[in-house]
Amino acid sequence: MVAAYQVRLLDVTGVTIAVFDTWRTLRYAHKLNDPGEFSFVVSGEDARCDLFDFDGGLEVWRVVPGAAAWYREWAGLVEDMDDNVLDNGDHEFVVTGSKPIGLLGRREVWWYSGTPQADKSGVSETVIKEYVDENAGPGALLASGRWADGMTVGLSVEADLARGYGWDGARSGRNLLQTIQEIADYSELGFDVVETAARAWEFRVYEGQPGADRTTIGLDPATGLNGAGNTPIIFAPELGNVKSASFQRRRRGELNAVAVLGQGLASTRVVLTVEDVVSIGETPLNRREVSRSGTSQNPTLAELEQMGYEELTRAQYREQVNFRPMMTAAQFYGVHYFFGDSVTYRGRGADYNKRIIAVTATVEGSGESIELEFGDVL
Repeated sequence: MVAAYQVRLLDVTGVTIAVFDTWRTLRYAHKLNDPGEFSFVVSGEDARCDLFDFDGGLEVWRVVPGAAAWYREWAGLVEDMDDNVLDNGDHEFVVTGSKPIGLLGRREVWWYSGTPQADKSGVSETVIKEYVDENAGPGALLASGRWADGMTVGLSVEADLARGYGWDGARSGRNLLQTIQEIADYSELGFDVVETAARAWEFRVYEGQPGADRTTIGLDPATGLNGAGNTPIIFAPELGNVKSASFQRRRRGELNAVAVLGQGLASTRVVLTVEDVVSIGETPLNRREVSRSGTSQNPTLAELEQMGYEELTRAQYREQVNFRPMMTAAQFYGVHYFFGDSVTYRGRGADYNKRIIAVTATVEGSGESIELEFGDVL
């Protein structure tokens, strides 16, 4: 099975103005809670090079002949263009871009410290959506106290469902995308900027990440379907669909006791400690400490505690199952499973449910190379 591709170029109004079915190199990447990337190289002599414009649309369309219809695999915006004449006289045109999540990276939390728009306390989804609305969405208004108008044309924010862990923090002057990435990672949430119409997007939050459940969870042997009503995607060496695999259990780098240092000097300094008592008790020797400064914005005790929990979240012990899948006629990317889906790896006498958190593809000539990255199902 060999996939075919098209690259479609859209103008700044969302109208398709060119379709490419040949090129020198095409690379694209999906990544959870990230803008991903796109790189496209064509001959610099191609007259269509003049049609590319900053923030015009880019779409990668893919089809597996005889197995599925054309579908849009990747969509984003033009950000950089290089027109190169090389030492050998060759002329190439290089376009790079990112998915609409990248629009959030163009904004910062431009509210004064101490205001409700900069200092927040609440469940993570609510906090994330407030930060997006007040710095890139309809609420990003100079008239409301922001340092300047920051509304992104066409961007809306979905209704809040108040999911996730509690979060406290102050982020005045911080990059918006980095801020919500940190909160989402801590609270095990996913988010995306989803196209709803031509040049219109909605910011959405997910529990875990978008995608279908294709694991063996709730599998009914009588129907062959899982609890979500889907046929499971199972990777296992004995099924001939795994190139390589490893099962890793590592404690080096783990942290389970954090001292967050607040305001003050010497013995008058505010210090708040946060511990993972379960992890500490795993072995008689497993206490692993670290100190972190929390004085950047005169934080409250709740904010110091939050910093400690975020540090623990970043350095937890995890059993990691890593594998490189092999595409087969029965399990082919873009036909049977997609970016964001959850699948199952079977090995060591157990099922390990994994989610596809990144996809990196390179398309040259008539061939494609696709690498998948997996994370734990939360």
